[in-house]
Amino acid sequence: CYKISSYDATTSRKRKLQRAKRNLTALMELFFLSVAEEHRGKGLGTLLIHEVERRAASLHAQEVRLHVLESNARALTLYQRCGYKIVKMHKDYPEKGIFSWRLRKLLTK
Repeated sequence: CYKISSYDATTSRKRKLQRAKRNLTALMELFFLSVAEEHRGKGLGTLLIHEVERRAASLHAQEVRLHVLESNARALTLYQRCGYKIVKMHKDYPEKGIFSWRLRKLLTK
């Protein structure tokens, strides 16, 4: 006894694409944030980070990612205080001989 069934490759591809879309995480990448030296320590960095997160959420992003140079302890502390978690150490990023931390924060509704 055997069964012959038809296989529709188009339908199969559509199903795979639908599953992949459900598993995608929309994200925003923060490339550069700086506060002028004379204005540091006044909470402006925190305000800027919260604004980035607000805009990311308004665009339906589920997380924010960024890099911090290993030598920038002040920035690393700021991001961690705002809820960012270190996920990876990058060697030779952004250039050879430089190390950076990859951080991310999941945004909740």
